[in-house]
Amino acid sequence: LDAVTGQQVDLRQQSTYRFSASNAALITGRFALSFGALRPLAAANGFAATSVSVYPNPAHQQFLVLVPAVSGATQVEADLVNVLGQVVGHYSAALPAAGTNLTIDATGLKAGVYTIRLRAGATTVAKRVVIQ
Repeated sequence: LDAVTGQQVDLRQQSTYRFSASNAALITGRFALSFGALRPLAAANGFAATSVSVYPNPAHQQFLVLVPAVSGATQVEADLVNVLGQVVGHYSAALPAAGTNLTIDATGLKAGVYTIRLRAGATTVAKRVVIQ
């Protein structure tokens, strides 16, 4: 958000934003960044982040992700993402009517906070996991 012009720019749509300032002191506090989902991450016929369980958390060598059934979805895809946004692991499993469990191997990962991003049908959910 540009507080001077009131313009809000979605940097996913355009990667640059140009502005001019006649006085460097006017730049302080001019811009604010907002991070977050602009659309719901779960649909009524999908699954919510609260229905997905990750344990143990914190994890050491591996952790388990419990994924509930999602109406109309037969497959779940999962990406393990580090704090830099890099995908460090990709997982896929069948998604039966009873749901499924994904076992994620954390061996060799550096200690830190990761995000497990799940996709089933048109639904995407993200959960954080700490690797020790």
